[in-house]
Amino acid sequence: MIETVQRRIPVRRWFLLFCLAVVILPGRVPGETISGAEYPVKLGFIYHFIRFTQWPPETFETPESPITFCVAATHPEAATLFSLQGRKVKGRRIDVQRYAGEADATACQVLFIASGDQAFVQPILDGIQGRQVLSIGEVREFTRMGGVINFFVEQDQLRFEVNLDAAESAGLKFSSQLLMSADIVKKRKE
Repeated sequence: MIETVQRRIPVRRWFLLFCLAVVILPGRVPGETISGAEYPVKLGFIYHFIRFTQWPPETFETPESPITFCVAATHPEAATLFSLQGRKVKGRRIDVQRYAGEADATACQVLFIASGDQAFVQPILDGIQGRQVLSIGEVREFTRMGGVINFFVEQDQLRFEVNLDAAESAGLKFSSQLLMSADIVKKRKE
């Protein structure tokens, strides 16, 4: 029955309704790990994070080099993020890859760690420290662990925070459009 309804509603309208339903979530604890149907909404956020981030010029070999977006996930729903494959930002194509380990860190300009398990997240963050990588997470304390951007839910809305020290350490700069919507964290990992 659901499949029939989805086919009758135009895809664009269905997606907008779906996003609205996801953003208005019933009773969640602030900072709770996000999963499941919220990944399409996160996908839109991540695309805009990429749009509003400036990497140092030496990050890319040529002006046409792709932006490599790596996904390290324990949530199967994170597969939604692979739909960014081939989209363009600032004249660069987005190349989405699964993050398989520290050797992959040198190829990533964006790394989304889709896990609520700090024991899974911390070694990955440690492996990219000092590299020009926009790290994005969804686990409590992600930005205090050394990550750059973290998703969280507050008052039933998907929000994000930015660790400016971690961004500076990675050589990243953000447009004011991104920072106006973010909660700012300035504390470095201790």
